[in-house]
Amino acid sequence: MNIEYDTTLDDMVEFNIYAMKNHPQLRKRVIIERTMYLTISLLIIFSSLVLYLNSSSFVYIIFLACGIFLLCFYGYFSRRSQIKKRIKKLVIKEHDKIPNEEICRHKILLSETGIYATIEYGESTTKWLAITEIIQTEKYLYFFLKPGKAHIVPKRAFIDEVAFNQFAQTARMYHTKALS
Repeated sequence: MNIEYDTTLDDMVEFNIYAMKNHPQLRKRVIIERTMYLTISLLIIFSSLVLYLNSSSFVYIIFLACGIFLLCFYGYFSRRSQIKKRIKKLVIKEHDKIPNEEICRHKILLSETGIYATIEYGESTTKWLAITEIIQTEKYLYFFLKPGKAHIVPKRAFIDEVAFNQFAQTARMYHTKALS
């Protein structure tokens, strides 16, 4: 099976958000970061209480305000829209430095031996054994090579949902066959 499509910056953002939320290694990293953030905020608040008991109220108010500020803005910085903005900045920075092999025209060919990808900057072959998992979402088909790295195939590249599902089924069949 053969498919041709353009990936966009939004495709990259959606992939990164999906990977951060669903891949065990990346999800673990996000949980650690959030835990550290909350711990630091609570330590600042607790320190302010200790300072209040041992010194002037001015230092207490400063520490308490900092802790409450961090706790209040934690939700703001962890929202989906903020995550999108950060990922877009990262991808745009990478795109400015070198030609970005992710945001360009893709031609994907599925065969019994693997995935053959042709992009503006070259070609690659990925054997089915190198694919760690195949994930189908409402809008995308992801061929994971490792956490945070995948071939991204958008649903919009297909004529209809039936063609999208057939492509995904064919890929899963080849992948299962190669693993057995």
